[in-house]
Amino acid sequence: MTDHNSTKLAIWPFLLCDIVFLGTAYVVFSVGHRPLTLGEAAILAACVGGGAWSFLTPFLRRNEAAIKLAESESLNTTVAQIRNLEQVAGQVSSATNHLKTAQDQSVQTIAAAAAIADRMTEESRAFSEFIQKANDTEKNHLRLEVEKLRRAEGDWLQILVHFLDHIFALHQAAVRSGKPALIEQIGNFQNVCRDTARRVGLVCFSAEAEQPFDEKLHQLMEGEAQPESGATISETVVAGYSYQGRVIRRAMVRMPVAGGVPDGIIAPIAPEAEPAAPEPTPIEEPLAVETPEEVGQKTLF
Repeated sequence: MTDHNSTKLAIWPFLLCDIVFLGTAYVVFSVGHRPLTLGEAAILAACVGGGAWSFLTPFLRRNEAAIKLAESESLNTTVAQIRNLEQVAGQVSSATNHLKTAQDQSVQTIAAAAAIADRMTEESRAFSEFIQKANDTEKNHLRLEVEKLRRAEGDWLQILVHFLDHIFALHQAAVRSGKPALIEQIGNFQNVCRDTARRVGLVCFSAEAEQPFDEKLHQLMEGEAQPESGATISETVVAGYSYQGRVIRRAMVRMPVAGGVPDGIIAPIAPEAEPAAPEPTPIEEPLAVETPEEVGQKTLF
């Protein structure tokens, strides 16, 4: 029997490493500039990521060791059953040899051999059914784990999009303030956050001024008429996102209007005029992402 204690993994080195990472992040955050510089923000993000990795690694390795142990025990059980079958086969061979010297017991021996053969067939069938049930159980377990991972992916993707929307709104507010130092600082912070999100497949995009309108990438706020072919965009109200090459939310844009709001200024929306949710872009596996209209009021301040 395999010792279960052998699967235990000492986690104190990983916890020590996690403490070192988090301590470094705390020191950088405490003694860093206000607001943090690009380098300090990168070091802080790297320390937090390293701490998370060092915290999760021992548990993942322990889980892998437990799975291998379970497979080993199952293999040992199967080998034991095969040895039992070999013993039964030896008994059948011994009974056959006794037939030569005990002719009067030949009928009983043949009947016993037939019974043993039937039992072997039944055990073989039962073993096959057991293996099939085990495979079905494993498939169901894997399917459940995949569904959990997909739900978790949707949750953290929604949180990340919500976070980037707020950063985009902060950058828009900095642009409207007209302070170059503040615009540069917030712009650098937004670029760092977007680059971090791009590493997991989430790409944030927005339309540049005078860029042609594309229905696949852009959408208008509710109530605005569809633009003519070749019409250009005036400004981006809410950024759009694509995840692993699939557009999960189109960017909300505003078209130039004669005698309307000057370029670079976002007109506030009246409290009673909340934009309705647009039709989501169809994808193979829809992910729950906050719509532009849900963040429209947060962006338009």
